[in-house]
Amino acid sequence: MIIYKWNYSKNNGIKDNDMKDKNLMNPKEENLMELLWDEQKPLTTAEIGSVLKGKGWNKSTLFNTIQSLLEKGYIKVSGVERSHTQYARQFEYAMTKEEYAALFLTEKGIKRSALGNIALAMTGSSSSDEEADEELIQELENIIKQLRGNRK
Repeated sequence: MIIYKWNYSKNNGIKDNDMKDKNLMNPKEENLMELLWDEQKPLTTAEIGSVLKGKGWNKSTLFNTIQSLLEKGYIKVSGVERSHTQYARQFEYAMTKEEYAALFLTEKGIKRSALGNIALAMTGSSSSDEEADEELIQELENIIKQLRGNRK
């Protein structure tokens, strides 16, 4: 998902395409984050590379993407692992998928007041799975309790 943001540059008013909003991830960053979110454990560069190698990734792309995600604060170094005679840093996500989704919506101008409508749109207006509906209702009620508890 590439976010386009057009600005007029200071150079003679020529349009300058930033290609992405600085706070949001580019497609490569999203691919790497999806891997970390799915794995739910710290991974070394070698482990990440072995999974992504078949998807058109090379070492340079991997190192650049990791560096970018570190700088943006999306991932963090969580430890060091010895691999043969060398040590390798382990990386894990510093932001959950849900936190990123919230950031993405905020960056796109979606206000907190729209959350109810977003939840309704995501679940559909009618569902044939009553058990799933009950679980969702319970989750929403828990969120409401938390919000009310934070006010006191």
